[in-house]
Amino acid sequence: MGKILIVVLLITIVSLFVMSKIDPNIANNVSAASQLSDANYYTITISGAVTKPGAYVLQKGSTMDDLIVAAGGPTANTDEKTYFLDTKLIGGMTYFIGSLYDDNDVCNDSPIVKVNINSDKSDALQTINGIGSTISQAIIRHREDKGIFTYLEDIMNVSGVGTSTYTKIRNYIVLQ
Repeated sequence: MGKILIVVLLITIVSLFVMSKIDPNIANNVSAASQLSDANYYTITISGAVTKPGAYVLQKGSTMDDLIVAAGGPTANTDEKTYFLDTKLIGGMTYFIGSLYDDNDVCNDSPIVKVNINSDKSDALQTINGIGSTISQAIIRHREDKGIFTYLEDIMNVSGVGTSTYTKIRNYIVLQ
């Protein structure tokens, strides 16, 4: 029993000596280095028709192509008209990749009928449940004033289209 007590005491003394010699600024240096590297990266979330939906840390200046590759690539049900591969990403955003076929109907072999928010006229836009005449005119006015929509979430910049409307219509709109 005495030998165990001596070993424990010796380990304690050695541990205290080692701890007293450790530079207390090491933690601050690690924190500063991680802040420096974090300035070059951001977290982006992707959902919808990709192999591994979720949040990914990408380098600033990354494109939609980089995000889709990070998410394991598109699924067989991906609608390639719902994104532009060369679109620059915005940190903190969540991007949705639309499906070609309805995910809830396993036997469906007909693609979902969609409208092009960058080129369709008001009457075509209004065929989507959730887009009435006021919103369709606002979409047209927005693309005339600001240019084409570069990602689906851009439609939330249109007056009258909030998160709930976007969530309702996002699988029924395309960019190209």
